[in-house]
Amino acid sequence: MLGQQNLVRSGGMSRVAQNATLPCRGCASNHAQPSAQAESLMMLVHELRSPAAASKSMVATLRYLNREDAQLDGLLARIENRMDQLLDLVSDILDLSEAKAGHPWQQAVVLDIAAETEAICKPYLEEAAEKGVAMTVELPESPVWVRMAEQTYQLVLSNLISNAVKYTSAGWVSITLRPEEPWAVLEVEDSGIGIPQGEIPRLFTEFFRASNARRSRIPGTGLGLAGVKALAERFEGELEVASEERIGSRFTVRLPLCRENVAL
Repeated sequence: MLGQQNLVRSGGMSRVAQNATLPCRGCASNHAQPSAQAESLMMLVHELRSPAAASKSMVATLRYLNREDAQLDGLLARIENRMDQLLDLVSDILDLSEAKAGHPWQQAVVLDIAAETEAICKPYLEEAAEKGVAMTVELPESPVWVRMAEQTYQLVLSNLISNAVKYTSAGWVSITLRPEEPWAVLEVEDSGIGIPQGEIPRLFTEFFRASNARRSRIPGTGLGLAGVKALAERFEGELEVASEERIGSRFTVRLPLCRENVAL
């Protein structure tokens, strides 16, 4: 039912779209040394963020001061929208650069990703409801422990959910988490626009956007999924996508379960 929003803890599994599948695996040892190129890019983009944010603030002030001028307000609104897109691009580049550079915020801790998933999903439940999209979240009753940086997991899951909601104009989005030895398995699935089969192998290339996503005119940078892949691999995880155009997509993240004793 459209508009239905559920967040439950159970052992249930999401619906699965069985078509083109692309595994993307990595090992933490491949990323042991920070990239000098990533460090330089990160410094450059940091310098871009402040003037971009200041410009957006000035545009917002101009809109307020000229709110009775409909023609000028429309022009300023378009400028403000472009500034939002620029800031999104800056954020995505920073996230990807930090993933490649191995920055301190990525230091691993023993993390209950069941609790993290529940917290991260809540604002997206509201966003999906506003679009009339049914969003369900299914979590196990018990904690699911992995060794990962908290902010890293937040970036991974928020990117996947954001894309699912953004590219689903009507239908449903499903998020499930389950332990499946030796992995914690996270699935984000949707009934959105899907991905053309021939373009799936390029999906995790930086700045690549599927042709139907470009035609939709929905804003995007083409960096989010590249960042998700880099982040999952840094913590010895795997990323897989199954998709069919006009049917939907399923992204599966597998993270090694933490085998250490965890004090509850």
